[in-house]
Amino acid sequence: MCQAAALALLAGVLAANVYRAATQSFTTDEAYTANLYLDAPFRDVLTLYDANNHVLNTLLMRLSAAALGVSEFTLRIPSLLGGAAYLAAALLLAGRLLGRGPVFLLAFAALALNPFVLDHLSDARGYELGL
Repeated sequence: MCQAAALALLAGVLAANVYRAATQSFTTDEAYTANLYLDAPFRDVLTLYDANNHVLNTLLMRLSAAALGVSEFTLRIPSLLGGAAYLAAALLLAGRLLGRGPVFLLAFAALALNPFVLDHLSDARGYELGL
């Protein structure tokens, strides 16, 4: 029962993240990174320091834009994948440490529904890749 509820929660959070990535406007930080680094020379992405340049995310944004074109959603795909990896790891870790009972479900819900984490699982920033 708890395993099914956790999987339903996982699916719901993933769906909400995709919806948010598809419908939210770009934030100032997302636009700044895209404008500064999408067309910059590759060397600049790796060597110029900027607190807004999360190098792995910037490189994956460039790859996504090259493969799928430039749009707010395509630039957020690396973050969506990072968020999906975080949620899958949280589910597996909670299950491994706590079994599959109610405490497992509560722990996974706390990790998956944290509003500070949810905010970053669907934006074109590098935070979700760091989780």
